[in-house]
Amino acid sequence: ARHGGAATYFFAAAGAPYVTVNDDDAGNRAGLTLDTIFSEMTSYAEESVHTWMKSFGKLTADNGIKMVAYEGGQHLYGTGSTEAKLAAQLDPRMKDVLLLNYANWYASGGDLFVHYSLCSGWNRYGAWGLSSDISSEATPKWEAIAALAASPQ
Repeated sequence: ARHGGAATYFFAAAGAPYVTVNDDDAGNRAGLTLDTIFSEMTSYAEESVHTWMKSFGKLTADNGIKMVAYEGGQHLYGTGSTEAKLAAQLDPRMKDVLLLNYANWYASGGDLFVHYSLCSGWNRYGAWGLSSDISSEATPKWEAIAALAASPQ
């Protein structure tokens, strides 16, 4: 498009589709259990994040640009329920939640989805990496990425 004589080019618009629990208190809610975490993450992925993805997908399609996730994944952090949030990282349901989020992304017209971190320490400040140990690929998050890579969208 041309505006004022100058050519303007856009390749993509980007967002950060993270899934989390329904938590308005920056991750400080006490009393979360694994069942609550996965129930809320699943509904958050389907309702909040997928709704946003569909709207974002329409915006990018209408403007003829790519839909990119510059970062994304799961978003469990904060001082509340730290033990349950850390245990969730190794729960097999984590793979399912991430695969749901990726499937929703691509169904909404998404292109590149960059998972936030390959490896990082897991603590109350977050568990962003696919693993907390670079020599271990035996985590549900790593398995989700491997499954996605095995059948690209």
